[in-house]
Amino acid sequence: MPSSLHGVDKSRWNAAIPLPADVGFFFVRASYGLTADPRAADHLAVCCTAREVVLGLYHYLATGPNAASPEEQASFFVLVSQHLTGGPFMLAVDCEPIDPAHPDDPARVADFLVRFVRAAQTKAGRPIGVYLGGNYARALPLPVELAASPLWLADWTPPWDVPPPWSEWTIIQAGVKGGIDRDEFAGTPDELRA
Repeated sequence: MPSSLHGVDKSRWNAAIPLPADVGFFFVRASYGLTADPRAADHLAVCCTAREVVLGLYHYLATGPNAASPEEQASFFVLVSQHLTGGPFMLAVDCEPIDPAHPDDPARVADFLVRFVRAAQTKAGRPIGVYLGGNYARALPLPVELAASPLWLADWTPPWDVPPPWSEWTIIQAGVKGGIDRDEFAGTPDELRA
């Protein structure tokens, strides 16, 4: 049976409390749009000092009509990430509708996502994971090139249906425990860092 690594992800909406004992990886929202998450440094200080965990930072992609370009957002995210940690092992972009009742144009969202990933990978010199809910991802015209990015799939109901263009997920956000999003990675800490 392959090993499994438990993780959590937090943003400004979560209290900066110590990580549960079973957590082996931890994502913190670093930025959204062109704004740094005001709780990111607190989460990193409180949650990552007691023991070693695989660290990741993510950016919440703004796609609305007044949003900064994806290239500007990618540059800002990489800069904030370097400032927070000197360069974490994992970086990701969170792409989800701000208002599910009135989502942005799917073609615009897909374009922003692809351009953000390209720009962030170039700036950071490492792969950028993509966080998407399965149903939302299936509504977007996502190009095949995104399949090269690790998929962090938000799907709380197994069996997990991986959306195209991916054939498998890397990380699954499969629920909430204690008010914190809980994630799983089917592998070891070294595999997750790779």
